[in-house]
Amino acid sequence: PCVFLQVAMASLSLFAQAPCLPAHGSSEAIVATVLPLAAGLGALLLRRSREEPSEQRQWADFGLDGSKQILGMAWVWLLDAGIWSPVISCSELFAAPAIKATIGVVLQYLLLQIASRALERASGGSSNFKTGEYRDAEDEIDGAKYAKQLLVWLGCLTCTEFALHITSLVSLLPGTEIRSAANVILALVAWSNSLETLVVSFLMPCLATALQFWLTDAFIKEGGLPPWQAAALMAWALARAVAALMRAGAAAVSATFSGGHSDVGKPPSLSEPFIPEDLEAGSQGRQTR
Repeated sequence: PCVFLQVAMASLSLFAQAPCLPAHGSSEAIVATVLPLAAGLGALLLRRSREEPSEQRQWADFGLDGSKQILGMAWVWLLDAGIWSPVISCSELFAAPAIKATIGVVLQYLLLQIASRALERASGGSSNFKTGEYRDAEDEIDGAKYAKQLLVWLGCLTCTEFALHITSLVSLLPGTEIRSAANVILALVAWSNSLETLVVSFLMPCLATALQFWLTDAFIKEGGLPPWQAAALMAWALARAVAALMRAGAAAVSATFSGGHSDVGKPPSLSEPFIPEDLEAGSQGRQTR
């Protein structure tokens, strides 16, 4: 039954791995771009409404925090369109937003913390690089602070995109699990091109963008992410990375000992009796006589 299930799932995955046409045409492309952005903005507004009244950000600071994510989204889109090769399979189109909204957010958080602290020390303790702090001593918006933090954020996004792209080539990150899950999910809707396009081009990008904006806003705003939440986030990322490396190592060891070998010289199974070849040949000779 297990072998049959594996064969069936592999057969279904072929539908999801087939060439996939995303939303095409000017109107569909515009909708596919605007809807995820609207979902992300909706997540930000919902997050602000859930803040405590004493800790709720002013609309100016909230707008600057959100604008960094919007500009970062546009920057990532330019990187994807200008540097990386176009994605042609449905599973990749489905998995890419999910990977960016989970693994990518963890990398962005770590890079932002490292870069902000390093630049803060290099500038003699200046608050220009403290994420989310845009006001000067007179409590006025300082455009220079915002510009510096925006450049740092775009640099973190660029490094994250390069890291995700490189590791996807060698399958080091747990993104392979997301792609495998994408094959299974898309196999359920592969019978309808319209439904598949709806899921790949509209539904998944909207959900992933909303999640990404929600999580990113937790550490891009003033004060950042609480230490216990940051520790939980890094522990999750470390556990997933270690699990992926252990699976890769186990697969490599299994391939080394079993790949390409026949049954010749294979040790006998513990469930079968071991009979030397000479004794077995003698027994067969006696039976013949």
